[in-house]
Amino acid sequence: MIYDFTEGRELNPRLAGIDLKKLLFSQVTITTWIAINVLVLWKAYQSQSLNATLITVAAMQISYAADYLLFEVRDLQEMLEH
Repeated sequence: MIYDFTEGRELNPRLAGIDLKKLLFSQVTITTWIAINVLVLWKAYQSQSLNATLITVAAMQISYAADYLLFEVRDLQEMLEH
């Protein structure tokens, strides 16, 4: 396994035909990313340090992540086909 990693081979573990790496990235990571952005905005609001830059960056990141989650059905279908 270490040799495969150093050689640059793609390692995609599968369980019952489902690519676990893609599933974990798409569900867990992206959802956590949205939650962190919301929590940062909430903390800034509570400490009265909310500014336009923070709102803009968080809104852009949340919209990017939400777009990925909304259209991940296509990725999951592709994942099951291989």
